[in-house]
Amino acid sequence: MGIGKRTAALGLLASCLAVGATVTPADAVQKRPADEVVTAAAPTTSPAAAYRVYLPPGSGGGAGCDVGYACATVPYGKGYYWFKFYKYGTYTLHNWYGVGVTDNTQGFHAAMRILGANGREIGCEPPPVRDLYDWTPVYYIRLTAAPC
Repeated sequence: MGIGKRTAALGLLASCLAVGATVTPADAVQKRPADEVVTAAAPTTSPAAAYRVYLPPGSGGGAGCDVGYACATVPYGKGYYWFKFYKYGTYTLHNWYGVGVTDNTQGFHAAMRILGANGREIGCEPPPVRDLYDWTPVYYIRLTAAPC
């Protein structure tokens, strides 16, 4: 920076300070009010599950896994999202974190396969199994006709 530019920058800084302006560094962390809630993105799948609904706290479970579906819950806020999968195929999971439930009610030994980031199977749920899963390391759910 040349002498002229430095002088101009110092002059601008001095004039701001003289009138009582606040100079905030570019890397300063701004605090949020204590009562402000920052919400993470809601969990979704691609392609979309056959059914997805948010169940608020106190809803008493409110969702069931109908026969023929593979279902999963994902905690969100103080409630959770309920997903029902029907078609065979691979579903990519977005924003699935925390411990939720799997419930496989598909027929004829059809499997609900739980896959990690590399596509490797880290779990397999045969029907009629209901289980807990930590979704944090899970990236995909694959429904197949082949048994576990």
